[in-house]
Amino acid sequence: MEDTADRRPSVDLDLSLSKAFRDETIDIADLEAVRMVLRGRSLIDVDRLHFRSKEAVRRHLMLLCYDVTDPQDLYIVDSVMREAISHLEVQHGYSVPEPIANFSDPTDLFLWASEPDSPYFQPALMVLKVSHVIFHIRARSLRHQLPVSDNELFNLARERVLAFGQVLRSSGVDLTNIEAGEKPRRSQILKLLAKRETLAAQLHDRIRFRIIIKNASDMLPTLLLMTQKLFPPNYVVPDGSRNDLVSFKEMLETMNQQHPGLESIRDALLRERNRTKSSFHNEFSHPDFRMINFVVDLPLRIDRYATRASSAALNKFGRVVFTMAEFQVFDLDTFVSNEQGPGSHAHYKARQRRAVLRRLVGNDAVEAWCRPNTDSDDA
Repeated sequence: MEDTADRRPSVDLDLSLSKAFRDETIDIADLEAVRMVLRGRSLIDVDRLHFRSKEAVRRHLMLLCYDVTDPQDLYIVDSVMREAISHLEVQHGYSVPEPIANFSDPTDLFLWASEPDSPYFQPALMVLKVSHVIFHIRARSLRHQLPVSDNELFNLARERVLAFGQVLRSSGVDLTNIEAGEKPRRSQILKLLAKRETLAAQLHDRIRFRIIIKNASDMLPTLLLMTQKLFPPNYVVPDGSRNDLVSFKEMLETMNQQHPGLESIRDALLRERNRTKSSFHNEFSHPDFRMINFVVDLPLRIDRYATRASSAALNKFGRVVFTMAEFQVFDLDTFVSNEQGPGSHAHYKARQRRAVLRRLVGNDAVEAWCRPNTDSDDA
């Protein structure tokens, strides 16, 4: 399949890169974080992690809403990892090395999984991959036992994203707007009618956040900050990212020219050249429409609703749930351009409605059923 990403218009890379990455702080972890946002990749499929210090691990866990300096949070993280070890031993007959099976500090596993030369590298990585799944299962179990509405979870997500807006502004990014919205019910119905998958398919963009920055040169710093201050990059939903604005390969090649011989850039560029090429396709989008779009399994701390759950549930499952949230990121010029001509939202909805009618009544009856519609629901 043709790699359309390499033909996409790119930002002013020299300026954008200098804002996002300082010479002394260019790290493979940052490069992989941006890659995960632009491409989406399951943690289960990665071949290593990229943590250099216990503090980096703690920051990652804080993005998951777990503070390992808090005894209760540490207990949950510890118990998840021990359940993962038990799963590997019972279900797969894998003998976990003693230093991992009897770990005293869960952050050690992240560091081992980041060191390919460590004798504990592979087993630590396996434990963390299984732990990733168990975190989700426990959070889902808590969600099922917690009497909290979708609207209350939306408000938690909204607060978290709007607080991130202040982080963006403080970093020097010229933020034009952050919009938070829930897809109206009629738009949910329309989208599910248009989908060729089963009606039970999950609607990932029921909650949507739109971030508009003034300058295209702030795109990379914005994406990087999102992975550092808003969500862990490995919680971007795999294979669900759309990127019409940034060529990751071009970014790496430019960085390699700016910093020749830097191992982190060279390794990332090699991985990029060897990757399996793919592209995102939305049958209702016009070729002129451009954006960065991805879905995140966003972790949310439910302390304010904890009294609604039993102490047994909180002790077993923790205090974190997940909600799917779509993020759309634009620079201002691109956003304005999108709303002009056939790439506009109104034209998108018209194409979507016509496709639904074809499914409902057949091609021959479409023209008779189609009528002008000024409905401006979000896609």
